[in-house]
Amino acid sequence: MPLENKYTVFVYASEDFLYRIVSPQYWTEISRRRRSAAEIEMVILARQAALNEGVEAQTMEDLVRYGYLPKSVLIRPDGSRLMYDDKGGVYDTKRGYCGQFRPCADMKVEFMSDYELARYEAMRNSFQEKIVQLSPLMVGLTVQKLDDTHDRLFIDARVAPFARANFERTKSYFGPLDTVRFAPVPGDCIQAQAILNNARLMMGVRNDIPYQGPTGRPVRDILGGIFGNDIGMYFGTTNERGFLGLLGTFGIAPVGPPAEYSIHSRPDIDMRYRDQHIRLFSFQPEIPPQVQPYLAYEIAPSPQHAWIYIDNPMLAPIGRRINDMCYAMSARTSLSNLVTLQTIVQQLGVKPQDAMAFFEAHSFVKMASPIGGQYVYQPLAPTMGYWTDSALGYANMRNLGWFSVRAPQGYLSQPWVWFRGGDFQFKIEPEAVQFTGTIDMKELGK
Repeated sequence: MPLENKYTVFVYASEDFLYRIVSPQYWTEISRRRRSAAEIEMVILARQAALNEGVEAQTMEDLVRYGYLPKSVLIRPDGSRLMYDDKGGVYDTKRGYCGQFRPCADMKVEFMSDYELARYEAMRNSFQEKIVQLSPLMVGLTVQKLDDTHDRLFIDARVAPFARANFERTKSYFGPLDTVRFAPVPGDCIQAQAILNNARLMMGVRNDIPYQGPTGRPVRDILGGIFGNDIGMYFGTTNERGFLGLLGTFGIAPVGPPAEYSIHSRPDIDMRYRDQHIRLFSFQPEIPPQVQPYLAYEIAPSPQHAWIYIDNPMLAPIGRRINDMCYAMSARTSLSNLVTLQTIVQQLGVKPQDAMAFFEAHSFVKMASPIGGQYVYQPLAPTMGYWTDSALGYANMRNLGWFSVRAPQGYLSQPWVWFRGGDFQFKIEPEAVQFTGTIDMKELGK
């Protein structure tokens, strides 16, 4: 990680830092504060449930006595307790209010319960068996401003392996480092390639070939649904017994007769590649012949094991397909939030119009629509109504299938709001994995 790179942000996690995270003191306190945060929320909900049912429960002991809380809430290894303040809030006597707990480093762990000790020993034994050691982690970020709205982010990362056995197994899958790689194929919006121990593997996603409709073969149709009906995907390998052989094991045979294509190397590339062939596979039989004329090798700036190129996703059908799927996921999340508000009304007796305020006050988070709308209360009568998301139409609320939903005009999911393409490479060194990348970014709305 040379100093001349002049990183805008540099992160170095030392061995001591990483080992402290799994130390008895830190690990135990993290477990205790997670439990405390959960129990504070439990107390708030239990008190509201008792109030809704007309039960007089002034203290936490009352909530335990009437069955609204488990007895474990009153028993803590470190002697802390949950208490009410003058305004009815709940806090931990040693850590404070949820969301404002004292830092872990300021909390002394002087002893552990038998249960905590057993859990820590189980974690430690698993750690020693699988991780073996913790090594430093280094990440450097450099930002270059291209113009008023465009930036370019350079990433350098060096991660030493935690599990030596897994690292050695991973290294065995890759071949020697090389500066020779497949040249870009025009019309690809995504291209990935890797140097394996017995072959070179490539994958491309086209943005100019329509995807075929259902074929009646479940596995193929599922993959077609994932990538929509607007793109084509292909794989290539220089070894027939490699990745394509694995596809055949799962019953995914190439469309049409198998075909091998020559790779047109440039004169300045080693002659050992000139007679090499590549075997292409695609769900669409028209794709391999269109890719074949561009099969060639080129010299990369530095030796690597793998390269990935991603074009501006919003200029390619696959980007719009992923944007639609992200919208479906976010819309489902919004529906879950609406269900939460309705549950608060039904189970805890909170006034419908006050449900969101109750949730935000006692969950310590802000409820926001993940699809850019606003949660609004629609009254139907003086004492009843329902919550809705202004960005969700009635039709969309009933049809949020992964492969059928379409995002509204102008909707952009993260990271499509700012991501405009990038190049990524990684190589496996004897003692670490080196990752480098370049990401083009654009400010929202510009």
